[in-house]
Order: sequence, then C-alpha cells, then structure tokens
Amino acid sequence: MKMKKCAILILFITMLILVSACGSGEQGGKKYYGTWKATQVEIEGSVFTVDELEAVGDDSVSDAYIIIKEGGKAYLHDRYDSDLMDWSVAENGIKIEDLTFEYKNRTLSVILDDNKVIFEKVSSSQSLTDAKKKSDTKDKKADKNKTSKSDKGSSKTAKKTEETKQKKSEKAKQDKTGETEEKASSEEKASSEGGAKEAEKEKASSGDIEKEAEKEEKSEVSEPVGDFTAIVNNGNAKIEDIEAELRAEWEKLTASITDYASFVQNEEAVETFYETIEDRHVEMCTIAYQAALDYGKAIMASDDDWGARYDMAGKLENDIYDDMFDNVEDLIYDGLLDDMEEYLYDGVLKDDDEAGVPYGDWYDTRSDEYSRWYDCRSGVYSEWYDSRSDVYSFKYDLAGEFWSKDADGAQKTIDRFAKKVNKRLGS
Repeated sequence: MKMKKCAILILFITMLILVSACGSGEQGGKKYYGTWKATQVEIEGSVFTVDELEAVGDDSVSDAYIIIKEGGKAYLHDRYDSDLMDWSVAENGIKIEDLTFEYKNRTLSVILDDNKVIFEKVSSSQSLTDAKKKSDTKDKKADKNKTSKSDKGSSKTAKKTEETKQKKSEKAKQDKTGETEEKASSEEKASSEGGAKEAEKEKASSGDIEKEAEKEEKSEVSEPVGDFTAIVNNGNAKIEDIEAELRAEWEKLTASITDYASFVQNEEAVETFYETIEDRHVEMCTIAYQAALDYGKAIMASDDDWGARYDMAGKLENDIYDDMFDNVEDLIYDGLLDDMEEYLYDGVLKDDDEAGVPYGDWYDTRSDEYSRWYDCRSGVYSEWYDSRSDVYSFKYDLAGEFWSKDADGAQKTIDRFAKKVNKRLGS
C-alpha cells in the first residue's frame, strides 16, 4: 500500500514538472536564451547583409534584435517599434506570438513581407539594458557613412548659410557706405556756396589721413611671410609629414597584429595610437591656423588697394578654408581612420570562428574596438570642423575690414587671431 502511494506521488510530481515545462514553452529551449541580432536578409533568393542594404538606403532591419528570456518572454525591437511577447519552442525552432522562427546553422530566421530575415546570436545576455547598449554601439557602424555624409553636408550647409549671411552683411555695409557717401555729398552740395575751397581742403586732409593709416598698418605687420603660394605649399607639406609619421607608426602596429589573439595582446597599443592620432590631428589643424594667419599678414603687407585686398581674402578662403582643410580631412578622417577600421574591425576581428574564444568574448572585444575607432573619428571631425569655422570667421572679419578700408580694424583682427594661434601653439 505504501509503495502504491509513493508511485502515485512520484507520478504526480512528474506530471507537474511536465505541465510546468510545457506551460512555459521552454522545454529544450535553453540554447535560444540570449540576444539575437538581424545580420542578413534573403530577398528573392539573394542574400544581402545589413551593411549592403544600408548602402542602398534600406535601414529597415538596421537595429533589429530579439532577446529570448528564460520564463517564456521575448523582447522584439527594431528602429520603428519594440514589444514584449510570449515565446515557445516549436518544431525546428521557436514561435514568438504568431511568428515562426526556424533554427538552422546557429541562426534564427523568420519570413517578413515575403523576405527572410536572419538573426545571429550575439550574446548570452538576457538583459534588455545590455542589449540596448551593445546595439547602440554596433548601430554606430551602420550609421557611420550616413553620419559622415551628414556631417560633411552640415558643414557645407553651415558654410553656405554663413556665406549668405555675410554677403548680406557686406551688402548692408556697402549700402550703408553708399548712403553715408550720398549724405556727405548732399551736405557738401548744400554748403558748397562760398565753401568750395574748404571742401577741397577737407578732401586733401582726408587723403593724407588715409595715407598715414596705410603707413601705420604696414609698420605694424611683423616678420615678412613671403608669397601666398609658399605659405600654402609649406603648410600642406608639414601636414603631409605628420600623416607620413602616423602611417609609419601604423605600419609597425599592423606588423604585430595579424589575428584576434595578437590584437588582444596589442589592444593597449591600439588605444594609445588612437590618442596619438587625435593629438597629431590637432597639430595639423594648428598648421592650417598658422597658414591662415600668415596669409592675412601677407595681404596686409601688400601694396594693393583695398578692393584687391578684399579679393585676396577670398583667396585665403579657397586656399586654406577649402583646400588645406580638405587635405587634412582626406589624410586622417577619410584616410588613415578608414584604413584602420578596414584592417581591424572588418579584418582581423571580423570572424568569430577564427577568434578561437567564446562568442561573447569575441563580440565584446570587437565592440570595444569599434567604440574606440568611432570616438577617435568623432573627435577628429569635431576638431576639424571647429578649426575650419575659426579660419572662416577670421577671413570674414578681415574681408569686412578691407571692405570698410579700416586699417586699424584689419590689424586688430589679425592680432586677435594671432593670440588664438599662439594659444594653440602653447606660447
């Protein structure tokens, strides 16, 4: 009798366990726990990576991921929506509400709008917070080309906006000058009766004052700076020398990093190199500052009239603001840093199978590298943009003084900019 009661009790406990497992929908589902990220989409038989789709303007799955949690809940997220749903183990995969995901070759795939979206497991973490943090970091890569283009577009838009405002301001100055001259002319005409000789004296006196001002401005310019071509060529040569030094250092680093293991061993050296890039890039921008200052001094030292000097300020914009800063951008932002991403993030760290470490370790290492690269590139762009804007402001202010034929104002503009350059040089 006791044996019969024990058998019934064991059977009852077993049924409870089975019911519990079935109720949770997780029997045999432990392998699904974790975070899954959309990496590919199959469209009419052809497979496209998320990066390829982004390249043609389709970002519908750029930030899509699923978190399968123990206990029967799943969190689905994309850039348009997110929701918490029930999930359960199904034949050949899992079901999340009315969506069926097929499990094959360590991936989960689901049919959406006649296309197959393929998810890869990127972490065993079931934390929504961790997934969002990693997704945000990874998403920076998906958006980097857009960000780069947007930043450049914003820079050009800002430049055009500045130019429009400045042209309006210059036009206003011209109009105001015209009004002043017209008013002075009217007053002279009104008082011309019996005062012609006095007017001639004033005109002569005014001419003497202007000549004296020109003498003073020339005497205030220190250290002749040579011709404009030499200023530009010397500046670009110094900038390219710095890039060559960085390239040499990068070549030494790549010689030591040939796979995942050697990257981990040299990870600290990579981080230090990113810091070096930012520091040397500041030097490059400072060289462009100095070139702009020398250019402004050369204009002031010339014997040309005010109109010609105003036009030469436009050449300062073309030679320094446009060409020299474009050279800096091409060498570092679009040059060395792009090469580093290709060699490290998309090269030695790309394949988790070749890494020979747990998937989570590989993912974290690769994500950390992307974060370092992204932060450095953002810092480089901010420095470049701010420096370029300062040079444009200097050109604009200087051109305004030339337009107004204000020698003292022009010299003060140069002196103010010189202080800024000296501060960057640490002097």
